[in-house]
Amino acid sequence: GYDPEPTTIGWTSHFLTVVGYSDTDQGFIVMDTYRRPNWFYPYREIDTFWRQFNRTYLVVHRPDQEAAVASIIGADWDTQSMYRNALETARLEASLNRDDPYAWFNIGSSLAGLGQYEEAATAYDRARELGLPWRFLWYQFGPFETYMAVERYDDVITLADAVLAKKPTEEAYYNKGLALQATGKQSLARQYLNIAADFNPRFEPAQQALEALDD
Repeated sequence: GYDPEPTTIGWTSHFLTVVGYSDTDQGFIVMDTYRRPNWFYPYREIDTFWRQFNRTYLVVHRPDQEAAVASIIGADWDTQSMYRNALETARLEASLNRDDPYAWFNIGSSLAGLGQYEEAATAYDRARELGLPWRFLWYQFGPFETYMAVERYDDVITLADAVLAKKPTEEAYYNKGLALQATGKQSLARQYLNIAADFNPRFEPAQQALEALDD
């Protein structure tokens, strides 16, 4: 997450490329496209916004470095262990503040990663009740996947429409198309999947969904 100008831009998503750290100074050195290269962020500030995305990270390494990277990451190298550990952290944070929407959203994301969709849907419901930034589902798609899995298609369409009312995105078009297909509206579903595919020709899920409709 990112909110450098709350009165103008407001909350948004922001990727950081971490290139160094200092335990002495308690912070990371990052390449920041909003500020400047080699920007210093305190650990505490990073974690405040990082947890809004369930502390997701990508590690860039050469193939020959895989064993070394795996040893550094440890138990989280295993996908199931990663989600279980993230779930434990999110549940702890929710227990400390029951009105923390990010903790509940992270519970939902971790449960969805573990395939526990009914429980994930309940956690996402709570996060939405508490209130999330209006741009949140531009970047995170766990609720779409989860509500589809538990056949809450009207919720998928409602969320997709809320996104599309502010900004056209391939993911919103795609997920609305899937929900329409699941409710038997094949022609309308095809329209939305085609929009998603045209909006971003490299968005493979839309292409695959269209091919499945043709089978």
